[in-house]
Parts: sequence; structure tokens; C-alpha cells
Amino acid sequence: AMYLGNAVSYLPGLFLLLVPLRHIGRPAPSHGDHADGATVSYLQVLRAPAMGTLCALMFVSAFVGYAQLNSGMPAYARAIGQISTRGLGLAFAANTLVIVLLQLIVLQRIEGRRRTRVIVVMAIVWAASWALLGASGLWPGTLAATFFVAACASVFALGETLLQPTMPAIVNDLAPDHLRGRYNGLTSGCFQFASILGPIVAGFMIGHGLHLAYLLVLVAGCGVVAWLSVGRLEQQLDPTANGLRSPVTDVAPPAQVAPAEQISPTVPS
Repeated sequence: AMYLGNAVSYLPGLFLLLVPLRHIGRPAPSHGDHADGATVSYLQVLRAPAMGTLCALMFVSAFVGYAQLNSGMPAYARAIGQISTRGLGLAFAANTLVIVLLQLIVLQRIEGRRRTRVIVVMAIVWAASWALLGASGLWPGTLAATFFVAACASVFALGETLLQPTMPAIVNDLAPDHLRGRYNGLTSGCFQFASILGPIVAGFMIGHGLHLAYLLVLVAGCGVVAWLSVGRLEQQLDPTANGLRSPVTDVAPPAQVAPAEQISPTVPS
């Protein structure tokens, strides 16, 4: 019944795309030799400014993030925390509830702030969530263990609300229209590769009794996410891609543009 309900939930979106929104969209404008993107390889896209760092950031954040929430966290909670499947279901319910309640509030609060700094906050939040998961192993099979797993999922959800308005937005601010599909395809591929590798690593480490080392890997990975964000990516982004300025508001209206002879030759910093 749950699978059928999930399938039905896609029908309203399908209707909107096929009927009222079917005329939305247009071909990307021509851009010289690479008008259709056919001669631009994914390797060339990877070499574009900031894209290498962004792909690495996408991979590491997915590895210590969603890949572990969907596989590592349940495995740890069952094998080490010894909580029930019902308790695990409550933890995922708490995760969803936090996202629903906080998503719009968080989006409003981070508007106009550096996206790279928001990613650092996300990394700190996720590190705290994995510490809470580790605490569930201190009292296995108890109500306290269930509480800590639910707390882990809830705190992780706060980090999720910080992720979606940042990294995907950076990708699409960097991408020219005619290569937008390749930019998104490359970063999505990094995300999916991490989603495949993450469960393999989690299963191996938890299955071989390396649960403490597993938690240390996740926390260290969160540190790598923070370093990649402020140590590398922030220096490679212009203010618009980093969320500081709106591409629309940065353009002065024609009536306010000073005559050529009145424009100061001083170069803005």
C-alpha cells in the first residue's frame, strides 16, 4: 500500500508538467561554437572554474550525508543501538517533520548570506548528528537509544534544510544556459557515486565491529566538507554565485547610468 501510495503521489506533478506547464521553457540561446553543448565534454566542464572543488564537495557531503542517513544510520541503530524497527520509523518521521517545519524558516534566514559559510554550518550540524548517533550505542536496546537515534535524524534534518538552497544553487549560478544539463549531470553523478559507495563502506565497517572508527570517519568527513567550502570554494566563486548579490538587482536601470565622461576611472574592489 505504501509503494502504491508513493506511485500515486507522482501523478499530480506529472499532470502539471504535461498540461498547464507544457509550454514553459525554450531552447537555450546560441553561444558560438558550443551552442548545443555537443562539443563540450564533461572533462571540460570539470575543468571550469570552481567545478572541480564543487564536485569534490558534492561527493564528500553526499558520502557523509544522505548515503549514511539512508543506510549507515539504520544499520548502526539496529546493530549497535539495538533499537526496534518501530523506533527507526519514528526517527525518520522526526526527520521529515523537522524539514517540513524549518525549511521555509531556514531559507528566509540564510537569504543573502555566503552559501559557502552556510555549508560550513551544515557540516557542523551533521557532525553533531553523528555524535548523537554514537551516543545511542552507549545504552543499547533502551528508550534512551531510541531517543538519541531520533535526535540524530532530527538534527541531520536541520542540515538538510541548509544543503538544498546552497550547493544546487551554486551549480546553476555557475552554469551557462547551454551547458546547464552537463553541469547538473556532473555534480549529480558525483552525488550518486557517493550514494553507492557510502552504504558499502558503512556495511563493511559496522559489520566488522569498526563502529567507532565509522563514526570518526563521518565526523572527519564533515570537517573535509567545511574545509572544501571555505578553504577552496569560497575563493573560486564570484559574489553572485556565493549568494551575496542578486543577478537582477546588480544591474542598474538605464536611466541611472552616468554619462561616459562622468564615470570615475577608479576600479571597484
